[in-house]
Order: sequence, then structure tokens, then C-alpha cells
Amino acid sequence: MTKYDPGTYQYMSSLSIHKKADKKKIDEEKIISRMYVVCGKYKKSLDEIDKSEITKTEYKHLLDFLRIRGYNIGGYLNYPNLA
Repeated sequence: MTKYDPGTYQYMSSLSIHKKADKKKIDEEKIISRMYVVCGKYKKSLDEIDKSEITKTEYKHLLDFLRIRGYNIGGYLNYPNLA
């Protein structure tokens, strides 16, 4: 039978929290990278790209980017070209 060690528990718990935070950061970096790839492919900025000229996958990448930046995806108030 092992003894409960609060220090060990706290250490293991903090590792888990940091691992989740690192994964979230990596995921956000991938989304940002994909957005730059789409913009680079068409040689346009995000507000110049029209929804009709990109693929569904590229459109999803742009929506993911807007979501992590905190823009309202339903409204597209700042990006009417993607509505």
C-alpha cells in the first residue's frame, strides 16, 4: 500500500495542466500557420480573400483562425467577404 503524498499529487497535476496548455498553444499555432498558407497561396490578405475562390478546407482554416482571434463567426462584421 502506497502512502498519499500531496507534493507528488500536486506535481503530477501541474504536469497535466501544463501539458494541456502546451497542446492548446500548439493547436493555435497550427491554425495560424494554416491561415498564412491560405493567404500566401492566393497572395492576398485575409480581408481580400473571397469565399467563392477558396476550397471548403481552406475556408474552414480561415474560420478556425477567426474563432481563436475571438471574432463572431456568425456575423462576419469585420470580414464580409467570407460570409
